[in-house]
Amino acid sequence: MPNAYSLHIGLNNVDPTHYDGWNGQLYCCENDALFFHELAEKAGIKNRKLLLSSGSQGAEMPISANLDKYLEQFSKILKSGDFLFITYSGHGGQIEDLNFDEDTDALDETWCLYDRQYVDDELWQHFSKFQKGVRVLMISDSCHSGSISKAADSPKDIEVGGLLEEITKKMNLVTRNAPRHITFNAYKKNKEQYYSATHKPIVIREDIAATVLLLAACRDEEKASEWDGYGLFTSTIKKVLSTNKAITNYEDWLEKILKQIPAIQTPTLFTYGSGADLFRKEKIFQVNSNGTNPFTFFDPEQHAVPQKVKEGLLIDLGNDATVKRDVTATPAIQLKEAGQDATNSWDEAYKEYFSLRATNPEAFVEPDAKSKYLKESPIAKSADGNSYMSNWPKPPATLGIDEFIWHLDDIHSQLRMAAARVRKKLKITDELSTVPDDIIKIAHIDTGYIPTHPATPRFLVKEAGVSFVNGEPDNKGTDVMNRIKFMEQDGHGSATLAILAGNYIKKDDSYTGYEGFFGGIPFAKIIPIRICDTVYNAFNANDVAQGIEYAIEMGCEVITMSMAGYPTRRVAKAVNKAYEAGVVIVTAAGNNWIKGISKLTPKAVMYPARFDRVIAACGVCYNEKPYDFAANEEEMKLRSEGGDTMQGNWGPEKAMQTALAAYTPNLAWANNNPNNNYRFSKAGGGTSSATPQIAAAAALWIAYNRQELIDKQYKGTWKQAEAVRQALFQSGGVDYPGYKKYYGNGSLKASAALDMSDNILAMELKPAEEASVSFLGIGKFVSQWFRALPEKGALPETVQPTDKQLQEMMSVEIMQVLYKDPALFDYLDTLDLDGADQDYFNRPAARDKFKTLIKASPYASTTLKALL
Repeated sequence: MPNAYSLHIGLNNVDPTHYDGWNGQLYCCENDALFFHELAEKAGIKNRKLLLSSGSQGAEMPISANLDKYLEQFSKILKSGDFLFITYSGHGGQIEDLNFDEDTDALDETWCLYDRQYVDDELWQHFSKFQKGVRVLMISDSCHSGSISKAADSPKDIEVGGLLEEITKKMNLVTRNAPRHITFNAYKKNKEQYYSATHKPIVIREDIAATVLLLAACRDEEKASEWDGYGLFTSTIKKVLSTNKAITNYEDWLEKILKQIPAIQTPTLFTYGSGADLFRKEKIFQVNSNGTNPFTFFDPEQHAVPQKVKEGLLIDLGNDATVKRDVTATPAIQLKEAGQDATNSWDEAYKEYFSLRATNPEAFVEPDAKSKYLKESPIAKSADGNSYMSNWPKPPATLGIDEFIWHLDDIHSQLRMAAARVRKKLKITDELSTVPDDIIKIAHIDTGYIPTHPATPRFLVKEAGVSFVNGEPDNKGTDVMNRIKFMEQDGHGSATLAILAGNYIKKDDSYTGYEGFFGGIPFAKIIPIRICDTVYNAFNANDVAQGIEYAIEMGCEVITMSMAGYPTRRVAKAVNKAYEAGVVIVTAAGNNWIKGISKLTPKAVMYPARFDRVIAACGVCYNEKPYDFAANEEEMKLRSEGGDTMQGNWGPEKAMQTALAAYTPNLAWANNNPNNNYRFSKAGGGTSSATPQIAAAAALWIAYNRQELIDKQYKGTWKQAEAVRQALFQSGGVDYPGYKKYYGNGSLKASAALDMSDNILAMELKPAEEASVSFLGIGKFVSQWFRALPEKGALPETVQPTDKQLQEMMSVEIMQVLYKDPALFDYLDTLDLDGADQDYFNRPAARDKFKTLIKASPYASTTLKALL
């Protein structure tokens, strides 16, 4: 039986003491390594090793000694027919060729390991020791990787080099290129470490008995880039494996990769050694030499970082506290084996519930659900960050310098006018030199803030900042910027924070010459609460709930969160706690896409925005029409094709009763890109931009009516939160005839809300419906579906499908499946499950069809399917 081994190397940084003070910061290389590690597992490779710069996942450090150790081991244990899979993700470098075996450029290519560069001659030497018949598959996602394993005949195409460099710069991509002055200086200062590597005897093709196949990210003269959580090359590999069920061999694989990868880099494939031509024609990952191939392709719906992680269970024992317990579980979206049902973290939750129920019938268990606030693909984005999105309404140049803050004007949000009225009433000077000690506090739940950005709020309470991201116990809410550098969604928290309470902007930092305060309420005190790295990374339900509870503890009266995800009871309880304490919560309704990844996102309002006690922030354009392509159809016909394909979520009718719209897209969006002439781009969008505007208006209303709220004893009670909500809802703009459908209560008019203060304070208030996963529309039908006994063995004998807690858990899982499975999006987008369409499932045919779809869904747990 042939043996198979794999080695996966990922470096997000290197040791600056060796690299002339340079730490080589990258953001996605470890993600690549973990992806390839799981790819090896899917191929049936049981002997796998990880070398990661963070040392996480039990990995060893990616140093030269460890690479030497494993390659030496492989050369001794691998026999004819055996298979070795090696991947490297990190910086690629070049140093001077000292043994004159480079015919074309007199440069040796290198991998930048943590302690030093690993020269291509060293890899060549190791491979020369392998036995005949050993097959070595290498994937190198690094710059200058075309001949890292040596002997490549890569064509040089210097003429296009400048053009590709310019495209890379415009797309704001991070490249995995170690600058030549760094690699050359590192070599010169540490010559003794490189002597053996650079003076090895020349090995020629004829010396190689094994077969080596290299799949490289780019040609030697090109640079490899990072995008969307992975290397661009690795991301393309992942996409190809997800969308192509018939890849015949390695040549076919390369051809499909070349068709999908952007033209800024050109992957290459070459083989050498005994049987090289046969290796190219093999099925990919044909581990066994007998022709069988255990490799199964990834599920097309898989769009999270594919790694097994410690999934958390949230255990509520019927008291006020929720216990979190880590369990070894499969990802919420499972990579399925052919012909097998997927087990997900909900199965772990049911298992825990069954074990607890005998001693605590009030127990409720749910996964610490990971939500992914998706962004569109890089290919669809405009390369020019200083241009408006051409397919959406934009402010005219006739506005002059105020074009930069068009959303604040009296025609749109009225935030500038409302802020001036509050400053006058509270006697705050225009310069904001000081503010009252009891001025409004706002909690900003996002990715954190960038301290050096000019728009960082003046009254940010830095010492009260907090991070709930794992491994950041000392972080006070700053954005670590440790993912995809300079991209739209990196620094997301700083951008939404600027819209909320941005500081004084100088002329040189705006694209119109505007000078003045940028935020809707620049004199508010802001508590930064960081819950995730970037919005396209998953954020946990427990982190959101902890963020809300921390905001209450810190005395915040408004919470803004420009994110959206799946319903969970943990978050519902936190929402209720905040509302009862008088805190106004504003969260994004969510976004969807009309093409590209549109099938992965529903159009309906997401959670927690869909809870009645939360204001759902929807979108309204510059022209007062909805942030929706269909609603802007006439205008869209006059605009150029391409550009942004994202639009805002809305509906169903019940969800819109507590919704309000604010202005997006084509807002000024704070960025931290040094390649940009300004510190803002014109292409801010999404309901992320709308959310902080509504939060700012809520805070202005509280500050304006501070004494009146105290006198009526509303402060600290649900009545303060509801008074604010009613003021915003009843003053909403209704210029667009279909506002109820898209905006709910209209478009934001902050100053008009202040005008309604007396009326609101005199009215009889009623509390909003409690946020509860027990009443998510379909929950009431669960008992009907589960009346029949499930198949034998599906449940412990002591548990019946009529148990209230079990029904509630099933209800939450079903709702999460609806938000995850594109085959079920129509139920969210077209049916008002919480309102007018509650009787839909009373029809047997409709109920049976729905159950059939749930049972067929790869997102549903095996426990749920057994009960159905």
